[in-house]
Amino acid sequence: MKIPFSDLKKGFENKHYKFSAKDLKLNSIFFSHDIIDFYLSVISKNDEFQINGILHSKLLEKCDRCLDQFIKNCKFPLKILLSNRKNSDNHFDVIPFNQLKEFFNFRDIIREIMIIERPFKTLCKNDCNGLCKECGKNLNKTQCKCESKSLNSPWEKLKNL
Repeated sequence: MKIPFSDLKKGFENKHYKFSAKDLKLNSIFFSHDIIDFYLSVISKNDEFQINGILHSKLLEKCDRCLDQFIKNCKFPLKILLSNRKNSDNHFDVIPFNQLKEFFNFRDIIREIMIIERPFKTLCKNDCNGLCKECGKNLNKTQCKCESKSLNSPWEKLKNL
């Protein structure tokens, strides 16, 4: 997704962009809808650009407990500083840019954000019951008649405290 530097120099607030998820070429992330919404705000100061934004996407996920597929609405924050100077501002990731180019391409930044910001563990719902350890049935949909076997664990006596 390319944005002209002329637009960045003017600055803007909550400008809406749409782009195709296919352009990101993410093999490990699956989208339920191809369109990703991107809202950007830019403050231009002394050839530096403070950029805040939010990515909205719908991911096709698989629950880590029950293995069902579900659609997850995701919001990924973006907070960067485009600069050619070395800056120690801790609130922004500083990204150098070439002033001779006509556009700035956000594709690689968006790819990284989507990979880094995705949760490590995905659940279809917070109180997902998962699968039965004995028969493998999805306990969110049906109840099984399996008896849970007590394990002889060295920690078993702590339950009585």
